[in-house]
Amino acid sequence: MRFTGTRAERWRVDLLDYQDGYKRELREFLGGTYEVNGNRPIIGSGSISVAFHIEDDDVEWGRDRFQVWYSPGYVDGEREWWPRGVFLPSLPEIEYDDETGLLAGSVKVMDKLLILDQDSPTGPHAVPAGASVVEEVNDLIASAGETRVNVEPSGEVLASPITWDAGTSKLQIINDLLRTIGYTPLRATGSGQFEATKQKPVRDRGVAWEFAQGRDSLHIPRWVKNDDWADTPNRVVLISQGDEETEAMMAVEEHPPESRFSYEARGQRWIVHTETDVQVTSQAVLDDLARMRLGGLARSYSNMSVEHAMLDLWPGDRVDFRTDVYRTAAEIHSFTVAMEPGALVQGTWREVTDA
Repeated sequence: MRFTGTRAERWRVDLLDYQDGYKRELREFLGGTYEVNGNRPIIGSGSISVAFHIEDDDVEWGRDRFQVWYSPGYVDGEREWWPRGVFLPSLPEIEYDDETGLLAGSVKVMDKLLILDQDSPTGPHAVPAGASVVEEVNDLIASAGETRVNVEPSGEVLASPITWDAGTSKLQIINDLLRTIGYTPLRATGSGQFEATKQKPVRDRGVAWEFAQGRDSLHIPRWVKNDDWADTPNRVVLISQGDEETEAMMAVEEHPPESRFSYEARGQRWIVHTETDVQVTSQAVLDDLARMRLGGLARSYSNMSVEHAMLDLWPGDRVDFRTDVYRTAAEIHSFTVAMEPGALVQGTWREVTDA
């Protein structure tokens, strides 16, 4: 469908059981806010406003889940829906109206990563050298009662054992393990499936959307760019954890001479970012991690704030920006939008430098 021009927008919330099974549409849904932030362990959050008669309240607040949907309009006469996440609700703060018999409240929600963030092993957790990282991740998710998982397969195994203190969340353990093989942090998709894949530099990702100037533009023509890269490193040094049996590995990455951050461009001066005791499974993973760390540190100092129409975008997606004033590529970092027709997304992007 065409996403420009007039839309027939609608937001919807479905009530699910604790296994993500559909129960009914949440007819009590009035609106709310929807937020995703790729810089937080729990990426999706927001609030949902509801109103209902007390006798109609069949929500099992300690068990049920909410699935949020957005529709931009119709395709061939059928309304198109984009799943925007499965969320766990908190107990609502309720306002009672004795005259009408209505109850109204706002429910704070967080996506399914909350399940793993609130769960932890009963004591210290150890994974031995030689263990399959992906198998360990899948086992940890299953131990929290979740079965809808799609972690990209990998034959990588731990080069050395890792131990976590008692009380460390399963989400933290999982993300630590995924980092050792160069994977993205765990996320919950719009349909509520847990997912992680091998991390790619932003410049190597497909373009999820091109924001272009003109009659069909989907962004407000006034936007903000914030550069602050005086302290941006031009050399990254990563040193893995070693022991008596395994020699530590090292990876060094530098910006090329043509980069604005390079040794040459900074007056023959090195600005070094060093990390030690990095847990990785191989030299190749350490090299990839160093390359992405170098690019990530540069992007973190070049941010853009853009208002645009709602699109099916997620943190980590690459977008291209093409106007008469400025041309660049960027990575979606976070955004917030009111769950009401016509609301604009308040987006924050990280510019892809030297792409």
